[in-house]
This record gives sequence, C-alpha cells and structure tokens, in this order.
Amino acid sequence: VLSPDLQPTVALPRRVPDPPAPLHLLHLREMCFLLSLLASAEPPASAPGFFLSKSWLANARKYWEAQLVDRRKMSKKQARIHGRRSSDSHPPWPHANADIACPHGGLARKARRRVVSPAVWAALRRYFPDGPEFPADADECPECLAEAQHRRLDAERRRRALQEERRAAE
Repeated sequence: VLSPDLQPTVALPRRVPDPPAPLHLLHLREMCFLLSLLASAEPPASAPGFFLSKSWLANARKYWEAQLVDRRKMSKKQARIHGRRSSDSHPPWPHANADIACPHGGLARKARRRVVSPAVWAALRRYFPDGPEFPADADECPECLAEAQHRRLDAERRRRALQEERRAAE
C-alpha cells in the first residue's frame, strides 16, 4: 500500500481492545451497593432527606435479591423453588417516585413513602435519574388537597340533603 507521499507502508493488523471487566459483575456490585444503602435506617426526623416510594423500594429489593442469588450453589430443587418465587420480580422502573407523584406533579396524598438520607438519594439518582424528587419536608399537592376538600364538602351536602328528604317523607 502506498501512502499519499508515495512511501510504502505496511498495513498492520488492527489490535482488538481488551474487553472491559465483565458487565454482569459490575452490575452485581452496583446492586449490592444499592441494597446496602437501602437497608440503612431512616434518618432522624430533624435531618434532611428525600421521599422514596415504598412500592418501588420493595420491587427493587425483590428483583436485586433474586439476581444476586448464586444458582450454581443450589440443588435443582432449590433452583426450581427460587425460580418460582422470583418469577414475578421485575426490574425497578426508571422513575423511582412515579407512584407517589400526583397528576399535577406534586406529592400525592396518602402516598406510601419512606424517607431516605441525601447520600442514599444521590446514589439512587445516579442510577435512576428520571422521575420527581420530593424533599422530606415537601407538602402534599395543594391542588389535590383542594379537590379532596371539595369532594368531602359535596359528600356532606348530599348526605344532609338525603337526611332532609327522609325527614320530609316521614
């Protein structure tokens, strides 16, 4: 092969780069790291923190624990039992707080949530950056609270009207 300046060159075989460390090992390390963080106790009420959906947390724990089991050390029967128990475990969805967010984007009323420390939240956001973030001192959505109050007042009015109709019918 001749180069542009007419010097002969030798074409060397391309070196294939070394593969990175096995990705499944890195993934397992990440899962172990997140599980250890999520197992930590809730911060005190006076400390800052963030809300995390309890259902997301339970689903993530179940999935990661199912993935971390070393099936090579199990008997066939144990592997079959484990397979049945973990068959309904799904990867955690990318929006960690999707189910505690209301349609208006605020914190939903009566949402099942847990407070985690800022360090735990920062680690989770590194792996699950999408979704809303709710500080532990966040109030529930004012629009949802107003709607609930309006529904409560309407139900009270209907109940009173029904009682008055019953009295008038007697």
